[in-house]
Amino acid sequence: MAIFTPRKTPAENVAYAALTLALFALASLAIAYLPLFGLLLCLALPLFSSALSFLCQGKYVLAFGVAATILCPLIGIADWQSVIFFLLPALYCGLIFGYGMRLRLGTAITVFLSALLETLLLYLSLFIIKGIYGLDMVVSLADLLSLDHQKALTFFPLFAFAYCLGQVGISNIFLLANQSRLKLPTHQGDEFHNLVLLIGMVSLLLSFSLPFASIPAAYLFLGFGLYLSLYGFPTIIKGRVRRWLALGSAITLALASAGLYQYYPALSKPLVLALPFLSLTIFGLRKVEGKPNRLYNKSA
Repeated sequence: MAIFTPRKTPAENVAYAALTLALFALASLAIAYLPLFGLLLCLALPLFSSALSFLCQGKYVLAFGVAATILCPLIGIADWQSVIFFLLPALYCGLIFGYGMRLRLGTAITVFLSALLETLLLYLSLFIIKGIYGLDMVVSLADLLSLDHQKALTFFPLFAFAYCLGQVGISNIFLLANQSRLKLPTHQGDEFHNLVLLIGMVSLLLSFSLPFASIPAAYLFLGFGLYLSLYGFPTIIKGRVRRWLALGSAITLALASAGLYQYYPALSKPLVLALPFLSLTIFGLRKVEGKPNRLYNKSA
Protein backbone atom coordinates (compact mmCIF):
# COMPACT_ATOMS: atom_id res chain seq x y z
CA MET A 1 0.00 0.00 0.00
CA ALA A 2 1.54 3.33 -1.14
CA ILE A 3 2.04 5.90 1.61
CA PHE A 4 0.74 8.91 -0.33
CA THR A 5 -2.50 7.51 -1.73
CA PRO A 6 -6.08 8.05 -0.51
CA ARG A 7 -7.31 5.51 2.03
CA LYS A 8 -10.45 3.72 0.89
CA THR A 9 -11.12 0.76 3.17
CA PRO A 10 -11.90 1.04 6.91
CA ALA A 11 -8.76 -0.94 7.77
CA GLU A 12 -6.56 1.44 5.78
CA ASN A 13 -8.13 4.50 7.39
CA VAL A 14 -7.88 3.12 10.93
CA ALA A 15 -4.26 2.04 10.45
CA TYR A 16 -3.20 5.42 9.07
CA ALA A 17 -5.04 7.31 11.83
CA ALA A 18 -3.54 5.06 14.53
CA LEU A 19 0.01 5.56 13.25
CA THR A 20 -0.49 9.34 13.12
CA LEU A 21 -1.95 9.33 16.64
CA ALA A 22 1.07 7.35 17.90
CA LEU A 23 3.39 9.92 16.32
CA PHE A 24 1.61 12.79 18.06
CA ALA A 25 1.69 10.86 21.35
CA LEU A 26 5.48 10.58 21.08
CA ALA A 27 5.66 14.29 20.20
CA SER A 28 3.70 15.05 23.39
CA LEU A 29 6.36 13.32 25.46
CA ALA A 30 9.12 15.19 23.63
CA ILE A 31 7.46 18.56 24.24
CA ALA A 32 6.85 17.75 27.91
CA TYR A 33 10.46 16.84 28.69
CA LEU A 34 12.46 18.69 25.98
CA PRO A 35 10.74 22.08 25.44
CA LEU A 36 13.16 23.53 22.84
CA PHE A 37 13.26 20.27 20.89
CA GLY A 38 9.48 20.15 21.05
CA LEU A 39 9.25 23.68 19.68
CA LEU A 40 11.31 22.65 16.64
CA LEU A 41 9.43 19.37 16.32
CA CYS A 42 6.10 21.20 16.10
CA LEU A 43 7.24 22.82 12.86
CA ALA A 44 6.86 19.49 11.08
CA LEU A 45 3.81 18.11 12.91
CA PRO A 46 1.13 19.72 10.68
CA LEU A 47 2.62 17.77 7.79
CA PHE A 48 1.38 14.51 9.31
CA SER A 49 -2.06 15.71 10.37
CA SER A 50 -2.56 17.42 6.98
CA ALA A 51 -1.65 14.18 5.19
CA LEU A 52 -4.18 12.35 7.35
CA SER A 53 -6.86 14.96 6.65
CA PHE A 54 -6.18 14.84 2.91
CA LEU A 55 -5.88 11.08 2.48
CA CYS A 56 -8.40 9.64 4.95
CA GLN A 57 -12.17 9.74 5.05
CA GLY A 58 -13.89 12.43 7.09
CA LYS A 59 -15.23 10.31 9.95
CA TYR A 60 -11.78 8.85 10.65
CA VAL A 61 -10.21 12.32 10.57
CA LEU A 62 -12.80 13.50 13.09
CA ALA A 63 -12.18 10.48 15.34
CA PHE A 64 -8.44 11.14 15.18
CA GLY A 65 -8.93 14.80 16.14
CA VAL A 66 -11.05 13.92 19.18
CA ALA A 67 -8.70 11.14 20.31
CA ALA A 68 -5.59 13.32 19.94
CA THR A 69 -7.21 16.21 21.82
CA ILE A 70 -7.85 13.91 24.80
CA LEU A 71 -4.75 11.70 24.75
CA CYS A 72 -1.94 14.15 23.92
CA PRO A 73 -2.34 16.35 27.05
CA LEU A 74 -2.64 13.20 29.19
CA ILE A 75 0.52 11.64 27.73
CA GLY A 76 2.41 14.92 28.06
CA ILE A 77 0.91 15.70 31.47
CA ALA A 78 4.34 16.58 32.89
CA ASP A 79 4.06 19.82 30.88
CA TRP A 80 0.54 19.73 29.49
CA GLN A 81 0.53 23.52 29.08
CA SER A 82 3.18 23.26 26.36
CA VAL A 83 1.23 20.43 24.72
CA ILE A 84 -1.87 22.63 24.55
CA PHE A 85 0.12 25.70 23.52
CA PHE A 86 2.32 24.13 20.82
CA LEU A 87 1.15 20.67 19.79
CA LEU A 88 -2.64 20.90 19.59
CA PRO A 89 -2.71 24.08 17.46
CA ALA A 90 -0.17 22.45 15.12
CA LEU A 91 -2.38 19.35 14.92
CA TYR A 92 -5.53 21.35 14.13
CA CYS A 93 -3.62 23.51 11.64
CA GLY A 94 -2.66 20.43 9.65
CA LEU A 95 -6.21 19.10 9.68
CA ILE A 96 -7.54 22.42 8.40
CA PHE A 97 -4.87 22.64 5.71
CA GLY A 98 -5.50 19.13 4.43
CA TYR A 99 -9.25 19.74 4.30
CA GLY A 100 -8.75 23.04 2.48
CA MET A 101 -6.64 21.30 -0.16
CA ARG A 102 -9.35 18.68 -0.57
CA LEU A 103 -11.81 21.49 -1.28
CA ARG A 104 -9.44 22.85 -4.00
CA LEU A 105 -9.41 26.34 -2.46
CA GLY A 106 -5.89 26.95 -3.72
CA THR A 107 -2.54 27.37 -2.02
CA ALA A 108 -2.78 31.06 -1.15
CA ILE A 109 -6.17 30.93 0.60
CA THR A 110 -5.61 27.53 2.23
CA VAL A 111 -2.16 28.36 3.63
CA PHE A 112 -3.32 31.76 4.87
CA LEU A 113 -6.50 30.49 6.56
CA SER A 114 -4.67 27.54 8.13
CA ALA A 115 -1.92 29.78 9.56
CA LEU A 116 -4.48 32.36 10.71
CA LEU A 117 -6.65 29.79 12.48
CA GLU A 118 -3.63 28.22 14.16
CA THR A 119 -2.54 31.68 15.35
CA LEU A 120 -5.99 32.21 16.85
CA LEU A 121 -5.78 28.79 18.53
CA LEU A 122 -2.40 29.75 19.99
CA TYR A 123 -3.97 32.83 21.53
CA LEU A 124 -6.90 30.80 22.80
CA SER A 125 -4.47 28.44 24.52
CA LEU A 126 -2.75 31.48 26.04
CA PHE A 127 -5.99 32.61 27.65
CA ILE A 128 -6.81 29.08 28.88
CA ILE A 129 -3.41 28.58 30.50
CA LYS A 130 -3.36 32.06 32.01
CA GLY A 131 -6.92 31.63 33.31
CA ILE A 132 -6.14 28.30 35.01
CA TYR A 133 -2.60 28.86 36.28
CA GLY A 134 -2.02 32.60 35.90
CA LEU A 135 0.98 31.70 33.73
CA ASP A 136 1.88 33.95 30.79
CA MET A 137 3.29 31.60 28.15
CA VAL A 138 4.70 34.47 26.08
CA VAL A 139 6.76 35.69 29.03
CA SER A 140 7.82 32.10 29.78
CA LEU A 141 8.89 31.63 26.18
CA ALA A 142 10.79 34.93 26.31
CA ASP A 143 12.62 33.76 29.43
CA LEU A 144 13.44 30.45 27.75
CA LEU A 145 14.97 32.31 24.78
CA SER A 146 16.47 35.13 26.93
CA LEU A 147 14.41 37.87 25.26
CA ASP A 148 13.21 41.22 26.58
CA HIS A 149 9.62 40.91 27.83
CA GLN A 150 8.33 44.10 26.23
CA LYS A 151 9.77 43.25 22.84
CA ALA A 152 8.50 39.69 23.12
CA LEU A 153 4.94 40.86 23.81
CA THR A 154 5.15 43.38 20.96
CA PHE A 155 6.48 41.04 18.29
CA PHE A 156 4.78 37.83 19.44
CA PRO A 157 1.73 38.18 17.12
CA LEU A 158 4.02 38.45 14.09
CA PHE A 159 6.22 35.63 15.37
CA ALA A 160 3.19 33.42 16.02
CA PHE A 161 1.81 33.96 12.51
CA ALA A 162 5.24 33.46 10.89
CA TYR A 163 5.76 30.28 12.94
CA CYS A 164 2.35 28.94 11.90
CA LEU A 165 3.04 29.96 8.30
CA GLY A 166 6.26 27.96 8.39
CA GLN A 167 4.40 24.92 9.68
CA VAL A 168 1.80 25.13 6.92
CA GLY A 169 4.54 25.79 4.36
CA ILE A 170 6.16 22.44 5.13
CA SER A 171 2.83 20.70 4.54
CA ASN A 172 2.36 22.61 1.30
CA ILE A 173 5.81 21.59 0.05
CA PHE A 174 4.90 17.98 0.77
CA LEU A 175 1.70 18.23 -1.25
CA LEU A 176 3.45 19.98 -4.15
CA ALA A 177 6.17 17.32 -4.19
CA ASN A 178 3.47 14.66 -4.50
CA GLN A 179 1.12 16.68 -6.72
CA SER A 180 0.89 14.16 -9.54
CA ARG A 181 0.60 11.20 -7.18
CA LEU A 182 -2.19 12.88 -5.24
CA LYS A 183 -3.83 14.07 -8.50
CA LEU A 184 -3.93 17.73 -7.45
CA PRO A 185 -4.82 20.26 -10.17
CA THR A 186 -1.94 22.52 -11.21
CA HIS A 187 -3.92 25.77 -11.18
CA GLN A 188 -6.32 25.38 -8.31
CA GLY A 189 -7.63 28.52 -6.62
CA ASP A 190 -6.86 30.94 -9.49
CA GLU A 191 -10.31 32.46 -9.12
CA PHE A 192 -9.28 33.78 -5.68
CA HIS A 193 -6.16 35.59 -6.95
CA ASN A 194 -7.59 39.12 -6.85
CA LEU A 195 -9.33 38.47 -3.51
CA VAL A 196 -6.00 37.37 -2.01
CA LEU A 197 -4.29 40.57 -3.16
CA LEU A 198 -7.15 42.78 -1.96
CA ILE A 199 -6.94 41.20 1.50
CA GLY A 200 -3.19 41.77 1.39
CA MET A 201 -3.71 45.41 0.44
CA VAL A 202 -6.11 46.02 3.33
CA SER A 203 -3.72 44.24 5.73
CA LEU A 204 -0.78 46.42 4.67
CA LEU A 205 -2.83 49.59 5.06
CA LEU A 206 -3.92 48.47 8.54
CA SER A 207 -0.35 47.65 9.56
CA PHE A 208 0.70 51.12 8.45
CA SER A 209 -2.07 52.91 10.35
CA LEU A 210 -2.53 50.77 13.50
CA PRO A 211 0.75 51.53 15.36
CA PHE A 212 -0.86 54.52 17.04
CA ALA A 213 -3.58 52.23 18.47
CA SER A 214 -1.98 48.79 18.88
CA ILE A 215 1.58 47.99 17.83
CA PRO A 216 1.26 44.17 18.25
CA ALA A 217 -1.87 44.14 16.06
CA ALA A 218 -0.06 46.26 13.47
CA TYR A 219 2.75 43.71 13.27
CA LEU A 220 0.24 40.89 12.89
CA PHE A 221 -1.38 42.63 9.91
CA LEU A 222 2.10 43.27 8.51
CA GLY A 223 2.64 39.52 8.47
CA PHE A 224 -0.68 39.02 6.67
CA GLY A 225 0.10 41.70 4.10
CA LEU A 226 3.68 40.63 3.36
CA TYR A 227 2.65 37.03 2.77
CA LEU A 228 -0.39 37.79 0.60
CA SER A 229 1.32 40.51 -1.43
CA LEU A 230 3.89 37.99 -2.71
CA TYR A 231 1.19 36.43 -4.88
CA GLY A 232 1.31 39.57 -7.03
CA PHE A 233 4.84 38.78 -8.25
CA PRO A 234 3.98 36.27 -11.02
CA THR A 235 1.44 38.62 -12.63
CA ILE A 236 3.81 41.61 -12.46
CA ILE A 237 6.76 39.71 -13.92
CA LYS A 238 4.73 38.58 -16.94
CA GLY A 239 3.85 42.13 -18.07
CA ARG A 240 6.39 44.71 -19.32
CA VAL A 241 4.24 47.72 -18.41
CA ARG A 242 3.34 46.26 -15.05
CA ARG A 243 7.00 45.72 -14.13
CA TRP A 244 7.93 49.37 -14.63
CA LEU A 245 4.78 50.71 -12.99
CA ALA A 246 5.23 48.43 -9.99
CA LEU A 247 8.92 49.35 -9.65
CA GLY A 248 8.20 53.08 -9.93
CA SER A 249 5.39 52.97 -7.37
CA ALA A 250 7.50 50.85 -4.98
CA ILE A 251 10.34 53.40 -5.11
CA THR A 252 7.92 56.29 -4.60
CA LEU A 253 6.25 54.58 -1.63
CA ALA A 254 9.64 53.67 -0.16
CA LEU A 255 10.69 57.33 -0.24
CA ALA A 256 7.40 58.32 1.37
CA SER A 257 7.84 55.73 4.12
CA ALA A 258 11.38 56.97 4.78
CA GLY A 259 9.97 60.44 5.39
CA LEU A 260 7.39 59.11 7.84
CA TYR A 261 9.84 56.88 9.73
CA GLN A 262 10.67 59.47 12.40
CA TYR A 263 7.03 60.07 13.34
CA TYR A 264 6.28 56.48 14.34
CA PRO A 265 6.29 55.33 18.01
CA ALA A 266 9.15 53.29 19.44
CA LEU A 267 9.24 49.62 18.33
CA SER A 268 6.86 50.41 15.44
CA LYS A 269 9.21 52.19 13.03
CA PRO A 270 9.84 49.08 10.85
CA LEU A 271 6.11 49.09 10.01
CA VAL A 272 6.65 51.88 7.46
CA LEU A 273 8.17 49.17 5.25
CA ALA A 274 4.62 48.00 4.57
CA LEU A 275 4.04 50.83 2.10
CA PRO A 276 6.31 49.69 -0.79
CA PHE A 277 4.66 46.26 -0.79
CA LEU A 278 1.36 47.91 -1.73
CA SER A 279 2.67 48.09 -5.30
CA LEU A 280 2.63 44.28 -5.44
CA THR A 281 -1.03 44.13 -4.46
CA ILE A 282 -2.08 46.93 -6.83
CA PHE A 283 -0.24 45.88 -9.98
CA GLY A 284 -0.53 42.16 -9.24
CA LEU A 285 -4.29 42.23 -9.83
CA ARG A 286 -5.40 40.26 -12.86
CA LYS A 287 -7.79 41.34 -15.55
CA VAL A 288 -11.35 40.15 -15.00
CA GLU A 289 -12.48 38.07 -17.97
CA GLY A 290 -14.90 39.86 -20.24
CA LYS A 291 -13.71 43.35 -19.24
CA PRO A 292 -11.00 44.57 -21.62
CA ASN A 293 -8.16 46.49 -20.05
CA ARG A 294 -5.22 47.53 -22.22
CA LEU A 295 -2.93 48.08 -19.29
CA TYR A 296 -3.38 44.62 -17.89
CA ASN A 297 -3.62 42.51 -21.02
CA LYS A 298 -1.26 39.61 -21.59
CA SER A 299 1.09 41.54 -23.82
CA ALA A 300 1.62 44.34 -21.27
